[in-house]
Amino acid sequence: MNMLITLLALIVTLGILITVHEWGHFFVAKKLGVKVLRFSIGFGKAFWSHTSKSGTEYCLAYIPLGGYVKMLDEREGPVSAEELPFAFNRKNVWARIAIVLAGPVTNLLFAALAFFVVYMVGVTDFAPVVNQVAPDSVASQIGIEPQDEVLAVNGQATPNAQSIRRAFLNDAVKNYEITLKRGNEDYTVLVPHSAFNSAVDEHFFTDLGLTLGVPAVIGEVLKDSPAAQAGLQSGDQIIAIGDHAVGSWIEFIKELGNYPNKTTTLTLERSGHTLSLSVTPKEKVEQGQTHAYIGVKVNEAWLRVSRDNVGNAFIHGFRDMWLYTGLTFKSLGQMFVGGAWHQVSGPITIAIYAGQTAQQGFVYFLQFLALISISLAVINLLPIPMLDGGHLLYYVFELVRRKPLSLQTQQIGLALGLVVLVLLMTLAFYNDVMLLGSK
Repeated sequence: MNMLITLLALIVTLGILITVHEWGHFFVAKKLGVKVLRFSIGFGKAFWSHTSKSGTEYCLAYIPLGGYVKMLDEREGPVSAEELPFAFNRKNVWARIAIVLAGPVTNLLFAALAFFVVYMVGVTDFAPVVNQVAPDSVASQIGIEPQDEVLAVNGQATPNAQSIRRAFLNDAVKNYEITLKRGNEDYTVLVPHSAFNSAVDEHFFTDLGLTLGVPAVIGEVLKDSPAAQAGLQSGDQIIAIGDHAVGSWIEFIKELGNYPNKTTTLTLERSGHTLSLSVTPKEKVEQGQTHAYIGVKVNEAWLRVSRDNVGNAFIHGFRDMWLYTGLTFKSLGQMFVGGAWHQVSGPITIAIYAGQTAQQGFVYFLQFLALISISLAVINLLPIPMLDGGHLLYYVFELVRRKPLSLQTQQIGLALGLVVLVLLMTLAFYNDVMLLGSK
């Protein structure tokens, strides 16, 4: 069942994002007077096709790893004299640039729309509570303590853990003004941007010397559950499972996963006293995932729902799209300069995360779609022949030279681009296989 959900999630993910990308090319080409011969989702032999009155063949093909829009073009076959004005190669360079750019731009707009819907629907997440502060760290020196809750960064509200990560990803600022809550009082600290070694890759918590995580305090014990049978109560704070110390609810759930159908000892604090209880977690499949279950829920006081009105959701949707687009470009730059080739992922990795987010719910899957859509846009803008960015590179040369590159030069570039893409795809599949082997 897990495999089926993962496969379906992959097909839906690729189907949506490829359709969005190719529709961008298709729409702008039609608007600029180019005749579109075929709009195909997938490669290889079509299992469904339909030809419209305008002569465009719409196809669904068996290999769902891409798609294409085939336009009338003299370089790809003979074109009758009456149809020459509708050929792609006869359009001026600015029209061709617009058509090529339309695919990535549409992916970015889709991401902004997806984020907009996420903000409208609302996201439930843990509160951004400080779990641990390392001695002699930046966080320790400026007075941040465990159990402090981050309320805002540079005036931007941080209602949950996702929002605080997003706020810190803006590395264009000189300093971060962080507003926190301790007990019933609010206070503000100033962190210089220089305190962060690499804010753009989400290592900012490590740089500050702190970790986030709400306490492992039980909010509810379900009736007739292993927890109820063991004597656990609402308000108990788990501090250890077996010999493993637990500092947050996430750590508690993660460590508990090692004990399905195995009796273990929970060390907890109750009303100022420490006691130990034995519990035998059951193995349970939930949302397609197998985990250890004892029947407890987190204290709802530590959960936050982030939801915007239409105006703010629109602004925040485009802000997130712009932010993650910049982050993706920077990550790619670090990969090529720093040689972090292990970050190159392929369809297997996408399938795994698509399946996981689909099982978590609509909002999480939509967030995943937005991030993958941004990645697809950025990758297609790379100046590699055979990608949209490669065609843009040709057109830039054409603008500078005031004439197109020779057909021979373009063909050499396409051959080199094909080699680069094959190497990248091979690396992606290799990393995917290594990921599967590590699980």
